[in-house]
Order: sequence, then C-alpha cells, then structure tokens
Amino acid sequence: MRADHGIPRVVALAAGAVLLTCAAGCADKAVFYSEVDSETDPAAAGISAPADASVFRSSAIGPDRVNFFVGEGSPLAYVERRLLDSEGRLPAGMSLTEAQSLQVLGKLDDLLTSRGLEFYEVGTVRAYLTPDGAAGADFDGWQRAYRRYFANIDRDNGDSLLPEPVETTTVSTTVALSTPPPPMALSTTPAGPGETSPATTGRSSTAPATTRTTRPSTVEDLYPGTVNPTRPTLVTVGVAQQPVEGWLVQVEIEVFHGED
Repeated sequence: MRADHGIPRVVALAAGAVLLTCAAGCADKAVFYSEVDSETDPAAAGISAPADASVFRSSAIGPDRVNFFVGEGSPLAYVERRLLDSEGRLPAGMSLTEAQSLQVLGKLDDLLTSRGLEFYEVGTVRAYLTPDGAAGADFDGWQRAYRRYFANIDRDNGDSLLPEPVETTTVSTTVALSTPPPPMALSTTPAGPGETSPATTGRSSTAPATTRTTRPSTVEDLYPGTVNPTRPTLVTVGVAQQPVEGWLVQVEIEVFHGED
C-alpha cells in the first residue's frame, strides 16, 4: 500500500514534473493524502487531511426532473432527454442509474464551482442506490458515471481510465424542453356546413413531426466530466427506497480545501 499526495511519489519528488492531461496540475493541489493499492483503483483505502484544511460537506443530492414526456414517478423523468432516441430509449450500454448519476454529478460540479471548489478536492463520496428492477441496485452503472469525474487517470503513466464515449442521437432542444400537448380525440363524424371537425382543431395526424434528429453526440457532449487523478474514499450503499419516487441515486460529498 502506498500513501500519495494525490500523485505518484516519483513525480512528487521531481520539481516541475508534469503528467499527461494535466494530471499533476490537479493532483498536487489536493491537501489530503490518499492510500491506494494500485494507481488504477477507483477509490482510496483511506485519506489523511491536515487539521487546518477547511471542510465542506454536501447533503445527499438526487437528480432533477428534466424529462416531462413521462410520468413524474418514472425513473426516465430524471434522465436528460437528449440521451434518449426517438423511442425514448437510452443508448446501448447505458443504464438508468448511470444516466441519473451523470446528472447528479453534473449538479455537484455546479455546486463546487459556485463555492470556488474543485473535484480534485473531494475526499469522500457516498452514493445511495435504489434497485432498478429485480436485478438489484446497479453498482456498475454508478461506477461508470463516477469515473467521468473521479479517479480517471492512471497515476503511474498518465493514461486515461475514462470509459469509452457512448454515442446517442440527440433531439432538438425545443422538443427536449417543452411539454407535449395533451392527446386529442379524433372524430369520425363528418362536420356539417360551417362547422369545423374536432380532428382539425388540434394537431393534424398528417402534420410534420415536431421532433428532428441532429448530429449524433456522445455522453461527453452532455456530461464532459473532469480530468481527476485523485482518489477519494468511496462508500456505495444499496437502499430500498429513495425520498422521491423515480430516483435511483443520491450522492453526497466531503471536500477538503487548503489555503489559496
């Protein structure tokens, strides 16, 4: 087991040494020490922070409702619509828990930014997962989302540990952010003179589709994540129920910040 100040020991001793993709530039600013067995491990076995470090702890944060094309209690209500195809399906290889986790981590990114903090300063991550179906909690989906923001650089060689980008077909922003009109019953009774058929007062069944597909994008376009070689301690717990119906994940973090 080795204790590091966020970067490999050989780099810490070499003044001015720089890892690929700015790994050292982030890691050498972390005020806590991470103990890891391997430089590809997703989390630290433990951390040690100085007594004078300021500490910020967040509450457990869940996803926002961002998809109004499904019922409020559906897990899909908390999934970014631009991840879905025209049939409302996630890309192959992406799970509901992963999609919700990406949104939650994006919210945490905004929270940290608003306080002048960075992901490399996060020393502890706790995730609470609810089963999505009979198979139980989706720990693998959470881990894929987690790697976009944490422990995604091999600190021995600087190689990226990010998962491969998932391609998804995006829909137009207008459609993604609007609420669909209520369905309208079509009348089969011919309209009399001077009358308008109910079938013609709403959307015509032959009208052009209101959705359009744009160029394929990747998850990186929607949730770019951040290059982060530091390893926080990680606690992932399966829970039977979330406070909001449809949530599959909540995440809380603990941040250790040194003097600027």
